[in-house]
Amino acid sequence: MKTTPASDPVAVLPLDARGQQPRHGGVSWRHVVAGGAWILVAAACGSFGSSESSGLGRDGVLENVCTWSSGQCYDDEYCDAPDCTSQGVCKPRPELKAGEPENWACGCDGVTYWSVAYANSIGMTAPTVGQCGGQCSCGAVKPAAPRLCSSSSRCPNGTHCGGTSSCNGASGTAAKCFGWPLNSVCSTTALIGFKSCDGTGGCMTECQAVKNGKSYSMTQIGCQ
Repeated sequence: MKTTPASDPVAVLPLDARGQQPRHGGVSWRHVVAGGAWILVAAACGSFGSSESSGLGRDGVLENVCTWSSGQCYDDEYCDAPDCTSQGVCKPRPELKAGEPENWACGCDGVTYWSVAYANSIGMTAPTVGQCGGQCSCGAVKPAAPRLCSSSSRCPNGTHCGGTSSCNGASGTAAKCFGWPLNSVCSTTALIGFKSCDGTGGCMTECQAVKNGKSYSMTQIGCQ
């Protein structure tokens, strides 16, 4: 003998002003419980769309976790990571101050940038101070390999090919990519001792030689 399945209990809605049930009729307890559970979950995760108490980033993903090359940060952020392989956190790009001093830093893309602040301001992670591939006092964190450039291998947009650091084509002196802000000025207190291979520019600091964009070499302090 067939039996009629029991229906869900019904929550009776209050009568309206005319003493009638609302047009949509009763609501099953299953719907009431499901709706209540959804509200509790949303409350536990913070207010709807809010990242303040839930640890969620602006896009609702776990608090802005990133790596320098993952593209997980917004266009106005950069990935603040301890090195070029570890995870970091997306942070707002700093506003570069006028007259930002020269203090070369190595970006994870192999470009040597004017400073850590400048690299971060254009969205690049730069965990070490000093030129890419050069010496630095950065402990276990090593600078990225330098990005080399030539007439057939261009530097990324907004960066420049700094010219070879030798006038005789010695190995290991290939031209490298550098990035500096507009209107940047090389330090006036740095040691001079660099000359371009074509003899132009006089006796320069390394910064001046790099920004000159021509092949150069180090001579002696003061170019004597």
